[in-house]
Amino acid sequence: MLLEYGRNVCGLDVAHAENNPGAQAFLVEPLSCSLAGHEGLVRLTPGSRIEQIMGAGTIVEAYSCSYGLNDAYRRTLAGHGLVFSGHAEDGMVRVAELPGHPFFVGTLFQPELAGDGRRPHPLIGAFAAAVRRHAQPPVPAP
Repeated sequence: MLLEYGRNVCGLDVAHAENNPGAQAFLVEPLSCSLAGHEGLVRLTPGSRIEQIMGAGTIVEAYSCSYGLNDAYRRTLAGHGLVFSGHAEDGMVRVAELPGHPFFVGTLFQPELAGDGRRPHPLIGAFAAAVRRHAQPPVPAP
């Protein structure tokens, strides 16, 4: 999601360090400390979409990654409208969203790792609801 936005909205010539290690500039780079297999506290911005979906100002979420936003690009992305609405205790970005979009929310945590599989994570439920609301009705055959 960050690459899509950085490249196509901000006009950045950037890459993901894992997928394109020979690139000149990385928007997504290795974290100084891997989060793979860990859970962590995420502080959500009051009034943000993620905070409304989660119904809380802080959440604890599971991770399976070792990459995150290169903080050198945070100001550029924000200047083009992306909002960083969830942060770890050290201030690093964990959630980004685009206000006004039907559902442009990206997380560093993996919502599919939450719970015991009986109920979807609130973020997944909210995504499914957004898809239903914005789905085009089928075009009748001639």
